[in-house]
Amino acid sequence: MNKLILALILIFISADCLSAQVNRERDIIYQRLEGVALTMDVFVPEKPNGIGIIKIVSGGWKSRHSKVKNNEFGKPYTDQGYTVFAVFHGSQPRYQVREIMGFMHRAVRFIRTNADRWKIDPDRIGVTGASAGGHLSLVLATKGGPGDPKAKDPVDRASSAVQAAAVFYPPTDYLNWSEAGDDCVGVGKQERWQPAFGDESKTAEGRQTLGRHMSSLYHISEKTPPVSIIHGDADPIVPLFQSESFKKVAQSKGVPIELVIKEGAKHGWPNRQDDEVQFLKWFDQHLLNVKNDDSERNDSAMSNSAMSNSAMSNSAMSNSATIDNENVGYKIGTCDWSIQKQFSKESFQYGQSVGLSGIQYSFGAKEDGLDLRIAENRDAIRAVVRETGVGISSLGLGILNKVPLASTDEGEQLVVECIEAMATLKEEAAKLEDRELAAKVAPNIVLLAFFGKGDINGKPDLIERVIAKLKRVAPAAEKHGITLAIESLLNESDLRHIMKQVGSPAVKVYYDTGNSARMGYDIYEEIESLGVENIAEIHLKENKALLGKGPIDFSRVRSLLKKMNYKGWLIIEGSNPKGMDRLKATKINAAYSLELFNKR
Repeated sequence: MNKLILALILIFISADCLSAQVNRERDIIYQRLEGVALTMDVFVPEKPNGIGIIKIVSGGWKSRHSKVKNNEFGKPYTDQGYTVFAVFHGSQPRYQVREIMGFMHRAVRFIRTNADRWKIDPDRIGVTGASAGGHLSLVLATKGGPGDPKAKDPVDRASSAVQAAAVFYPPTDYLNWSEAGDDCVGVGKQERWQPAFGDESKTAEGRQTLGRHMSSLYHISEKTPPVSIIHGDADPIVPLFQSESFKKVAQSKGVPIELVIKEGAKHGWPNRQDDEVQFLKWFDQHLLNVKNDDSERNDSAMSNSAMSNSAMSNSAMSNSATIDNENVGYKIGTCDWSIQKQFSKESFQYGQSVGLSGIQYSFGAKEDGLDLRIAENRDAIRAVVRETGVGISSLGLGILNKVPLASTDEGEQLVVECIEAMATLKEEAAKLEDRELAAKVAPNIVLLAFFGKGDINGKPDLIERVIAKLKRVAPAAEKHGITLAIESLLNESDLRHIMKQVGSPAVKVYYDTGNSARMGYDIYEEIESLGVENIAEIHLKENKALLGKGPIDFSRVRSLLKKMNYKGWLIIEGSNPKGMDRLKATKINAAYSLELFNKR
């Protein structure tokens, strides 16, 4: 009897500890909510290789601890030395997809902040999952990024970026489910999941906004890390179309991607763990067998360790020469008014001729040129974007210089109409089969101009009127994912006052180097102080001189933007010496900017 009891004890111990080959740390809390603790289990191999793999435990956005029964959960990764993090999240319907996505970002930040605890490299983290877990994995791969450098909690300062992803049958585009235009944001084939999407999915407008937010396909960029997908061609729940669409867009952005189609496989299949050997090879290639500097493809440069070292300090600035030898890859465009081709297809054609990627397109009085309020004009602009490959970087409400926002009802109405036009562009783009084109014709930023008759600098009463009006229009902008970017002669203090009083993440600064220099502001200090969280987009501008020929040190600007991990557009405005043709000046400025900001 004693021998039998001893044998049973040994069996029990070996089932949970695998003869001490893997140490399992249970119920580690990564986020506390009201009455709820979100946790993860960590599987540390006997001989760790220093790389962490996050396995998201999620099916239908429900996260069950019963799915992680024993240490087999971490195989085959732990067998090869990977440290595995089984991450659980709050489940629907109590928590909806928007919140669950936030939980995932927090989990990565927690792991990165505590990298030393598990002896992993904070800049080499992979993620994997299946179905809803695959969806959340690709959300991290495409939307993971810097934390808030001013956050009190050090975890929230860290990056949520991952450096590689490998997933099974992931949903990637809820607005085009099994074919173009197949809306499945809690309706149609995904109606049974409506509680996970919430009230936002009950209207067509809400579905468009939520669908774009939660669909990884719309957030793929050149910075997206390598992605491997395995998907069955007989999947009745998540159609293969989802992975094929993701692959197409990823390839167009130059993202390393592979799609393995499993013939006859449905949504899950026996011995699926055997297929994870393919993922293991993927992680070996893109995490284990790379140097740390290869992770420059993504936002992990803003990881917690980097943030805690105060990347914006004076000592960091002394390293700008090293940074200048790296490839940054900024998107560079110009304003249609700078080349005197407002409201026209010709602005895109000119942009193509000088090697630019985007045009800041004017929004003006009704029926000015190709007025974006009119459907056939939007069609014409989409056609020329398709033809040239030059996208709409943002819109510009320069008309506010003549019809001021502060002092006229017409100015406020123009802002409202511009938001509506941008929302329409987004809705129409969502229906396009060509995803690369869709990304180029759905701008998220509109410049609000405050010059000429609209100047509010040194006029506190007008500033307060602007605040009141922005409070009225900001909710609509926020709803559609649109940023209202203030370009003015105001100093940083006044700009912060406006943003604080309006209290909306939709209101930010459109930073113009030439305007600030003309006012005598320290542009380097302002850029650093405002940070990426407050700067929506940037005008590269020199006063009465070509870029690089005046007093502004654009090499220093470049170094600052690199350290800040700025990802937005750089738009060339003006910068032409007296007497020089604007087109000639823009051509020279384009060549200078492309060389300086995108040099290797």
